[in-house]
Amino acid sequence: MIEIEYNEKKARRSSILKTSVDISLLNYVQKLITLPELTDEMWTKDLLSILENFLSSKRQCLLIACVDRHTSTLQLLHSIPSMAKSIDKIYSLCYFIRKNDSTEFITSIDEFLKQILFGFINGKSIQCLTALVSTLFGPLFMDNSTVQDIIKNDFASELNQFLATFYEIQYKHITSRTYLFIPKDGADKTIEELLKDKALVTRFESVMVKWYHQLKEVLLVQDRLMSNNEQSAGIHEEISCWQECLMDLHFIRKQLQRTELRNIIQVLVASKSAYVHQFLQAENQVQEFIEYVEDCLKFLKILDQPSSQLNDISLEKLKDV
Repeated sequence: MIEIEYNEKKARRSSILKTSVDISLLNYVQKLITLPELTDEMWTKDLLSILENFLSSKRQCLLIACVDRHTSTLQLLHSIPSMAKSIDKIYSLCYFIRKNDSTEFITSIDEFLKQILFGFINGKSIQCLTALVSTLFGPLFMDNSTVQDIIKNDFASELNQFLATFYEIQYKHITSRTYLFIPKDGADKTIEELLKDKALVTRFESVMVKWYHQLKEVLLVQDRLMSNNEQSAGIHEEISCWQECLMDLHFIRKQLQRTELRNIIQVLVASKSAYVHQFLQAENQVQEFIEYVEDCLKFLKILDQPSSQLNDISLEKLKDV
């Protein structure tokens, strides 16, 4: 049995060796296709031929890899499966998108990484929706040379607004955290190149305005906490409220330190955007608020244990004190 399996795997390898694409590149791309239902036996000569043709020709700009759960077969497609038809058949998929300026024949892993966009989409509805929109449909649309730049700009603006709102609601609902959406626009460009793209700078300004309002909303939490604490049942509940607030503030600070976000700020500072000053001011206020909350917690925790002890003492004993 072991010998048979070995011979089958050896036969599959030999079929790969006959291709014109470098075997190390083919093996690398195959390993990128990490679908939960995928097995080695699903790879056929026809599928390897499709994969080879995709790497050796610009005729097709898209390759989708998915497993049909009804037939238990691997599918390599050049178009996105219809959601209405595939929702019960496909749980997850991998995608590969050729850039417009890619070479005809990709010969190495380095070239592949530079010229192919790729990713994985699972079957969970929320993650699937955002992944489809931001990493598949978005790049395909933006790389379409037949679409006018003004339409691309409007599309990118609306897409950023949608994703920012979507992630904000999702994080607030699931984790009670403030998520600052960072667009991927121009991620592969230098600061100098970004400054030349006026439409992109305008989109960055819209994103920064969104960040500003999110930070101001967080800073208003202080007033709400103070109001709630006046009606609080005790020190322990008050500490819990402030700790939850501090965790959100730390999460925000970590996002504010991300390189992608700092690059956007750098671009807007260099372009002398009118929105930079108010955002940087709000950013400083967040840091001050963090220090304030940490001080509050430090002193509240001193009272935590004595307060708990008082809660455990009966009214009769308190009268005797």
